[in-house]
Amino acid sequence: MALTRESVLDADDLPREQVSCPEWGGDLWVHTLDSVERGRLDKELWGKDVDDNHRTALMVIACTFDEHGNRFFEDGDVERLRRKNAKSVGRLGRTAQRLNYLTAAELAEIEKN
Repeated sequence: MALTRESVLDADDLPREQVSCPEWGGDLWVHTLDSVERGRLDKELWGKDVDDNHRTALMVIACTFDEHGNRFFEDGDVERLRRKNAKSVGRLGRTAQRLNYLTAAELAEIEKN
C-alpha cells in the first residue's frame, strides 16, 4: 500500500504503554510525545543544569497520563516527584525514555553539556 499525505497525517503514530505502579496502588500510561511536546521536553532537559533524578522526573511529568489521556502530573511537581519511590519513578522514566527514543547516548550528551 502506498503512503498518502492523508494516511500519514491521520496515522495514530504515538504509541502508549500501560505501566504498573504497585507501590502507588495502580497503573499509569506513558505516551510517546508529539514533535511539539518533545521539543519542549528537549529544551527543559538541555536547558538546565540538572542531575539524573531531576531529568527523570521531567520525563515522567511530560510523558505520564491517566487512563483518559490527561496528563497525570503538573510541571510544578518535579521536586515532589523526586521524593517518591525511586523504583516507580525509574520504571516510568525508563518507559518514557524508550518510547520517546531518548537513547543513553543522548542523555550522556545532555549530562556532558
